[in-house]
Amino acid sequence: MGVLFAALGDLHGPSAYLEMALEAIARRKAEMHAVLLVGDIGPDAGGRGRAYDYQRHLAAIQATLSRFEPLGLELVWVPGNHDPDELPLPGNVDRVYRPVEIAGVRIAGIGGAGPARFGFPYEWSEEEIRRRAVPECDILISHAPPKDTPLDSVAYDRDKHVGSEAIRERAEAHEGLMLCGHIHESAGAVQLGRCLVANLGSLGQPYPQPRVAWVGRNESDGTFHVALEHLETGHMEEWRHT
Repeated sequence: MGVLFAALGDLHGPSAYLEMALEAIARRKAEMHAVLLVGDIGPDAGGRGRAYDYQRHLAAIQATLSRFEPLGLELVWVPGNHDPDELPLPGNVDRVYRPVEIAGVRIAGIGGAGPARFGFPYEWSEEEIRRRAVPECDILISHAPPKDTPLDSVAYDRDKHVGSEAIRERAEAHEGLMLCGHIHESAGAVQLGRCLVANLGSLGQPYPQPRVAWVGRNESDGTFHVALEHLETGHMEEWRHT
């Protein structure tokens, strides 16, 4: 498979499913180059009129990230809409001027979510994302999924798509892999142009599932492969970048 990463969907703080995922990654640690997170690292925060305590939430995010330290693997991530807009912590690739490079794979990201606004800490408009500079990369980590795909439909109405048009435009212009989350109930993958896009689902509420994505890159042609493993059933869904 070549270069291999472990990738996780929305965490929403520590949980039994996160511990299961950490154990699964530890068993394959010798194969791994890094762990990738698609955002919503800390617990639910603010939104819908609730008070928001930045310092308390920052401490909760740091505590969640610390759970990865025993792995001894590099951690690369973006904040989600429940996380603060600016998180000055190691591994954050949101708003970077140049990508992080690991084993020859360039990684950059777009944190937060939009265009809907609910008062969460990190929300944006479509035009803001269209204007945002993102360095050329091989893996683009986006918390929000692209609009009008199986990756952004909501459980209460599968015909309703709540992703981002601007993120879809980014995917269609990207050659490589996009990892996303945000819409917990829509785990899966699609190919848009030359970009394989995978929604990793969520380890945290609502609609939690104990999943780890194993992301491989073929060294001969640079294409990506994503295998999303359900840790309780052993069921594996796989997609290949073409």
